[in-house]
Amino acid sequence: MLSIAENTLYETESTDYYQLYTDNKGKCTAIYFQEDYTKFDEFREKVIGLEGKVNVYIFSWTNGSEFESEFEFEDNISVKSIPQPILDIYKSLNI
Repeated sequence: MLSIAENTLYETESTDYYQLYTDNKGKCTAIYFQEDYTKFDEFREKVIGLEGKVNVYIFSWTNGSEFESEFEFEDNISVKSIPQPILDIYKSLNI
């Protein structure tokens, strides 16, 4: 749903922890969707290596702002919160 909202419809990489999408014009969406952050450093390095505008979504029960410092020196990267309706659906499926 996030890749559709960002209009980045082409999946370039998918793991059990994260997905990367592009619009083939330089815009990317990166989504880390696990509560387990053991692969976060790998994800971070991949995101930093992307060119163009990158919107990053990281699963968190909070608003995700605790991850902004991970990308603070990267001008092309914006960390965004996962919309509350998506979190509500996730909660209903996992609680």
